[in-house]
Amino acid sequence: MCNTRRMWRVVLPIVAVCLAACGDEPVWPGSLEHLLEAQPERFATVIRDPARYRLQIIYTRIDRDAANRPSFSTFAYRLDATEYFYPASTVKLPVAALALEKLHYLDRPGLDRDSIMVIGESESSVADDVRAVLLVSDNDAFNRLYDFVGQQPINEALARKGMQNSRIIHRLQVALSEEQNRHTAPVRFLRNGETVYQQDAACSRVRFASPVPQPLGVAEIVDGRRVDAPKDFAAKNAYSLQDLHDTVQSIVFPGSMPPHRRFDLGEDNRRFLLRYLSEYPGESGIPSYADASKYPDGYVKFLMF
Repeated sequence: MCNTRRMWRVVLPIVAVCLAACGDEPVWPGSLEHLLEAQPERFATVIRDPARYRLQIIYTRIDRDAANRPSFSTFAYRLDATEYFYPASTVKLPVAALALEKLHYLDRPGLDRDSIMVIGESESSVADDVRAVLLVSDNDAFNRLYDFVGQQPINEALARKGMQNSRIIHRLQVALSEEQNRHTAPVRFLRNGETVYQQDAACSRVRFASPVPQPLGVAEIVDGRRVDAPKDFAAKNAYSLQDLHDTVQSIVFPGSMPPHRRFDLGEDNRRFLLRYLSEYPGESGIPSYADASKYPDGYVKFLMF
């Protein structure tokens, strides 16, 4: 289990407002709204019109008893799964977990997270791609994990785990159509040069895009040209704040969630996932991440250092 210092590295990118901003001894009346209103010098502009800023906050306080057993108190502000926001790289965590879960379920001789994974001309491993996703938010690594797990299995797994307000239906940083993203490439795994597992190309039989438009903004840039109309996010990824929060809780504290809501990784894979959730790039021992000028501790973590 991660220590307290490392645990906050996992949780802080998820929380919309860092409660440390409240000072060393914040007044805690059990209401996030009261907490925000008590500090107008920090939050007045946003909470004066939270709908304009589409502000949502969820915060879970973790307390432990004398036997170190955790208990959870959750507080929320304007939590609304129907209010769309683009989740960007936060979708990488559940896909990384689902890739490890798939390996655990396959349970094939010679197949594990370190087996060489071949997709087209690319060679990596699930372990390498999970590390790259969690340490430096690598998009290519995410796209390979997306190919391995598959669009339909990803979204069916999210639904089984109770994440009804989320969808992960496209790769990142590559311009593909909704139809193209339904297709995933053949995947082979090698051990000592021998194929230990392979899966054929696949295509999702289900359309997971929103059946209704989800327009946001007032304009977008398309092929270098400004289009003065809201962008429709119906065919884009969605990951509600509650589902994101529950993903973290189910990985870090699996015993606090019902069995059907957990990621069935196996304990070794779960500890592997926790390790790289809690490390800075330079701590990983990976030579390509050792340059602190290129990969500082706060690289794509959006924290204040």
